[in-house]
Amino acid sequence: MESVDALLEEYLASYTVQSTIQNKRRYILPLLQKLASARLPFSEVTAAFIDQHIIDEARGKGWKESTTASARNELQRFVSYAYKRGLLAEELELRLYAKTRPRAVQYFYSVEECQRILEACKRAPRHVALAIHLALFNGLRRSDILSAHMDYIRHDGQRVLLHLPLRKGGTSSTVVLPQVTVDLLPASGKLVPCSYFVLKKEMLKIEREAQLIAHPLILHSLRATFITQALDAGVSERDVMLAAGHKRLTTTAYYDQGYKTARVGVSDAVVSRLQA
Repeated sequence: MESVDALLEEYLASYTVQSTIQNKRRYILPLLQKLASARLPFSEVTAAFIDQHIIDEARGKGWKESTTASARNELQRFVSYAYKRGLLAEELELRLYAKTRPRAVQYFYSVEECQRILEACKRAPRHVALAIHLALFNGLRRSDILSAHMDYIRHDGQRVLLHLPLRKGGTSSTVVLPQVTVDLLPASGKLVPCSYFVLKKEMLKIEREAQLIAHPLILHSLRATFITQALDAGVSERDVMLAAGHKRLTTTAYYDQGYKTARVGVSDAVVSRLQA
């Protein structure tokens, strides 16, 4: 737990009012103590674990609804900070407010939309264009993109590789970067040296320039586009699964939005054959 303790002190260092610091400790320390007693690494924290912790604390200490809401907000800020520091494999801040959330239907951009996005990237800040390239050309998750560092870059002959030591689920993998992405790499430091919120504001400018009317510019949709376009290009499902960092083919199939068109084509073929 030493690294988590250091993270907490680093997090609290940005605050100067002692009452505020004490209040934050009041909510965060019980969570860290529960993790220590459960021997649960901080990287494996889940939204369900945090939610149950809040319920237990509220019941045991007789919290009012306002106090419970304050605890949730403080833990959300701390978990969000830990995510940005690369200590969490998955962002949880948006999931803390709901126990169940319907799974959103993935959107993928058409070839024409991708071309407009890439054209707009030429006039965007270098690190913003790099983030979009990593999602669209390598299918990286947002957490992978924001935590990637130039120390992870490897060279294998003529290829440039990006080694990701910790992906979702605690796995590691290495991806090959295309030359157009390599040209955007910085000299040192993090590949995308900004928070997601800053990145999102810059991506909004690209979204407007690319005239994306049907769907906003989102990294996860770029990832879905990578998977769909790879499958449409004839890449095997197994290779796409490995490139996307999935453990099951069913997960890869969920991201593949091309199946909708395929189903229509199959039905038309059957109708034409039977009615001939």
